[in-house]
Amino acid sequence: MALLVSLRRRIEEHELGAYSELVLTIDELRRAEDNSRVARHRNNRWYPESGEEWSTLDIIGPLVIKDSTKTLGPYATLSMFDGVAHVDNRVFAFTDVQRRDWYMHDVGEHWNEMRILFQKTGP
Repeated sequence: MALLVSLRRRIEEHELGAYSELVLTIDELRRAEDNSRVARHRNNRWYPESGEEWSTLDIIGPLVIKDSTKTLGPYATLSMFDGVAHVDNRVFAFTDVQRRDWYMHDVGEHWNEMRILFQKTGP
């Protein structure tokens, strides 16, 4: 099993693939294993390598989100629209443009990046 990643705009969807671990910075989504870029975020829009413009990033888990000291989750989904990240349909974090990082609402901290990992559930 893996994280399923896609981009959306209105009723259209563009699948980006399946990954075991991702890194989300304020302006990029990267594969953790080789640091290759999956999509970039500019002016509240997502751009895969094809260059098309999409409004929403969706990641379907189950997943956990980590920094160097904390692990949050598990969650079923993570999505990002207009600089705001949601987990399981609630606000989770938002981009702090002045600090160029994430303000993590759940823990009241700023994080440079979110490590998103597939989290197996059940036996």
